[in-house]
Amino acid sequence: MNQGMPCVWESAPTLREMISKQREGRKSIRLQLLYLLATKQATSRTSAAQHLGVERETVGHWLSKYERGGLDSLLEIGSPPGLPASLPDFVITAMRLKLQEPAGLSSFKALQSWVEQSFQLKTSYRVIHYTATKVLGARLAVGRRSHVKKKWGMRKRFALVFKLASDWQSRRRSLFIGKLLYFLIQMRRLWLATKRRLDASRCGPMTKAVLG
Repeated sequence: MNQGMPCVWESAPTLREMISKQREGRKSIRLQLLYLLATKQATSRTSAAQHLGVERETVGHWLSKYERGGLDSLLEIGSPPGLPASLPDFVITAMRLKLQEPAGLSSFKALQSWVEQSFQLKTSYRVIHYTATKVLGARLAVGRRSHVKKKWGMRKRFALVFKLASDWQSRRRSLFIGKLLYFLIQMRRLWLATKRRLDASRCGPMTKAVLG
């Protein structure tokens, strides 16, 4: 059965100013509900819920608090001891879509910054972490320690590559030294042969003169 909508006592300009100054998301969305009713943008609980992105029962609960105790009762937010405060439904929906993007987010701290910048509300890391993990079931990618066997395998491969490189360098050095020694031996042989020819050319005429 459709229930009548309560009368909103605050004016639309007053509510608009209160919304602009409100930093807590859960209170801001409740003020937006009153603003929708005051400006006739929503004429039923269903349409108000669709505008705000929340359940119809949630709108009904908020309006019941407003009827009983006015604005102070509507903005009174309590949470069970030990549990983090909840975020508005439309923020949780936006978080779900953000977490489903291929690029994703690197950390829950980055998710907190994104929520605060996107919706101009102040929240805490505890609230973001609880909502993302417990409500949305998200698991952000984090670096994990490598397995011991994996590290040992990498060490063995590195040692093998290093040994092969060292052996290759040794072979190159040995080949270079061998070529250098061969070159020096050939140069020495050439020098000795040249020296003998020079000596023979100098001693040849003198030998003929003595013999003649």
